[in-house]
Amino acid sequence: MGGEIIDIDRMGPTMPAGRSSDYVIKVFSYNQRIIEGTVESSASGNSTAFTGLMPLAELIESWLNENNGPQATMAMRNWNISKVNNPVDISEEHAASAMQKSGSKPLASFLLHVQFRQNAGWQGQLLWINQKRSLAFRSFLELATLLDRALLYATGAEQASPVARPAHKWKQQESAS
Repeated sequence: MGGEIIDIDRMGPTMPAGRSSDYVIKVFSYNQRIIEGTVESSASGNSTAFTGLMPLAELIESWLNENNGPQATMAMRNWNISKVNNPVDISEEHAASAMQKSGSKPLASFLLHVQFRQNAGWQGQLLWINQKRSLAFRSFLELATLLDRALLYATGAEQASPVARPAHKWKQQESAS
């Protein structure tokens, strides 16, 4: 179904490391809800610094394409504007400064496993290494929300349980269609 809490001690071989669709995300800063850190590809061992959710997503998407990750079921649309060396891409410098400020100890670490790329989105599991918990996600938006909740919890900005969320209770006037 997705969204369920999975106990890492009972997971067994469901998320072996080293697959082309596994990525270790280390977050060093989450100031003003801007994520900064490094991401490492388990397949290649490459590690790259990033600042922001979209640069992280673009990096992982490019690695999925390069390393024979799950094949996308749809071609991504774009505006057909020629790319200009991305003049605002200063993520390496920002992430490096965030790592220096934090003493190189990550605020939180995650293992991201992208199982499918269907309907122009990602589906898979996010393992929060620090908390030894894992959650399935069904879309990139859901993944972003899980990362946000975990990082708010890790920074002390949110006092709620790191991964628990209330189940939706249908009201009589609501319908599923």
